[in-house]
Amino acid sequence: MLPWRPLYWTLILFAILGASSCSAPAVEVVEPTSTDVVQSLLEQGYSLDVSSCVAGLGETTNTPKSQQDLIDACQRASSLLHEPATPPSTLPMVGPTTYGDDPDLDALWDACEIGDGTACDELWESSPVGSDYEEFGVTCGDRPAVLNCAELTEGDPAPAG
Repeated sequence: MLPWRPLYWTLILFAILGASSCSAPAVEVVEPTSTDVVQSLLEQGYSLDVSSCVAGLGETTNTPKSQQDLIDACQRASSLLHEPATPPSTLPMVGPTTYGDDPDLDALWDACEIGDGTACDELWESSPVGSDYEEFGVTCGDRPAVLNCAELTEGDPAPAG
């Protein structure tokens, strides 16, 4: 039984020495170009926007990301860019909103309140949309019976409020 053991160890030794003395042929690693990436993704059915986005992110990202992570991010971005814009239900108030916020609009408010129709119109035109200034000007100084502020004369009845 012992005679086979030296042969066994000799074969193992030749295998180890033979493997270390042979050098593997040099393999050149070729990184895909962005054009290759785009073409590959287009062939897989992705849009040109998404394919170009993935290729661009792949070239500029310093942190390694899987191609699927890049595809997902680019698809989300593409859907956001191409979805129709929906206006907000309420517009943000820009500028002064109520009496006391702006001295020029306050002066128009005061003139409108005493019956200056031109001041009411100017207050309405000059004030931010949705503001108390706009509401006061468009209602001719809170006079529901007056439909045209230009018809006001100084001394017309005081506002209803």
